[in-house]
Amino acid sequence: LNEKSPSWKGDKVGYSGLHRWVASHLGKPKQCSHCGTTTASKFEWCSIDHTYKRDILSWVRLCTTCHRNYDNGKLKLRVCS
Repeated sequence: LNEKSPSWKGDKVGYSGLHRWVASHLGKPKQCSHCGTTTASKFEWCSIDHTYKRDILSWVRLCTTCHRNYDNGKLKLRVCS
């Protein structure tokens, strides 16, 4: 989880490891920042600029539907909170 861990990879972290790092710092999302739903079956952390970096401000919580639409270019983010 941090630089003191013997398995710390810094910026060379993989996709799954980075998502675990984001979840450990931001918690488990429970509301979509785009559509506002709280009843989706799953919420995910989404890299706003698709650069997948260790910058908390470059991540947004989205329901699976909004996340897929954003990744496919069908959605422009309108983040409410």
